[in-house]
Amino acid sequence: MVLNFITIDNLHKAMKTLKTMGYLVECMQVAVSKTVGSSYMLKAQNPIFIVTATKVN
Repeated sequence: MVLNFITIDNLHKAMKTLKTMGYLVECMQVAVSKTVGSSYMLKAQNPIFIVTATKVN
């Protein structure tokens, strides 16, 4: 199962619920990069969180 969120509240609720249901839960954050001169800068605005959940027996 893969879920994505933009708010911390929804992220926390989903992770807590999935853990109580017996899932192994992992969270990743995605950042958008922007070209600045010849380099790339990661923007901290509007982070996206992706949660993966794997059912554990």
